[in-house]
Amino acid sequence: MGVQVVMVSSALAFGILLANGKIDSIWHVYAYMLVSGIAFAFVQPTRQALVANVVPREDLGNALALNAMAVTSMRLAGAAISGVLIETVAFHWNFFVESALYVGMIVLLAPMKTPYRQDSERTKASPLADLKEGFQFIFGSREMVRLMVMNFVRTGVFMPLLLFLPAYTEEALGRGAGVSTAMIVIMGAGGLLATIMISSFGFFTKKGLVTLLTLISGSSVILILGLSQWVWVSVPIMLIMGLSQTHFIVANQTLIQTLVPDNLRGRVTSVWHYESGLIPLFAAITGGVGLLVGIGTAMAIGGVIALSISLIFLVRFGNIRRLD
Repeated sequence: MGVQVVMVSSALAFGILLANGKIDSIWHVYAYMLVSGIAFAFVQPTRQALVANVVPREDLGNALALNAMAVTSMRLAGAAISGVLIETVAFHWNFFVESALYVGMIVLLAPMKTPYRQDSERTKASPLADLKEGFQFIFGSREMVRLMVMNFVRTGVFMPLLLFLPAYTEEALGRGAGVSTAMIVIMGAGGLLATIMISSFGFFTKKGLVTLLTLISGSSVILILGLSQWVWVSVPIMLIMGLSQTHFIVANQTLIQTLVPDNLRGRVTSVWHYESGLIPLFAAITGGVGLLVGIGTAMAIGGVIALSISLIFLVRFGNIRRLD
């Protein structure tokens, strides 16, 4: 709730400055995004860790699927709402609405209970000791290390896709922003469909096998996109990407949240979210390769690397295949 107050203040302040013509440098935008990114880095792992504290373990997969639905549904609705605000009032109203939504989050958090939280018996320690203890738990479990590595592979290949879609549609498909928007919407629809499927019917097989199969299918989509020069291939296949990514995220998160004890949940969840901080690095690598050989070829190379790693994991690590 404290971090949400920071997010309310920053969004409101930026909106007011924008409305009064005080934003006259790109560095103002970077400063706002820096504050937002730091706040998000606190909120996201905390919110994810809290999911395991408010539902019983047998409902954890369903709860995390519904949590993922927030992302996939807003990928569809958020852009539409933003577009309406820009066209009907003014661009800065987006930040006023954003600020109001953060206030709504504070109101929703106020009465929340955590009946499945275990009281910690640990004594006060330094941040460095906390960090060390979290990493010791992760590296002390082969399953946890492999689940983390798989998530980093997903981030390194899947996430730059969204950042480079405009360049991809222009260079590889010869089309404009409308096609890249359609690809994002189709991917969001696939993600929304996946969350409905998981929350209603559960996973189609063991969660460990789900993570492996969906990492393979998502990597295959990246490879096909890199090789494709046809809109009729590139746009519909994003539905599979949305289905794959959401199934992977929910299954991977559920396994990690099930394996970790409650006193380490926040630290391990934070490490899981390190991948978000590495997105700029992965994007820089993809963009650098794209400048040399073309963005389509760069995506194909990333798809081949991720697919190879996924297949190695599938064949070699039976302990991951059997995790449920």
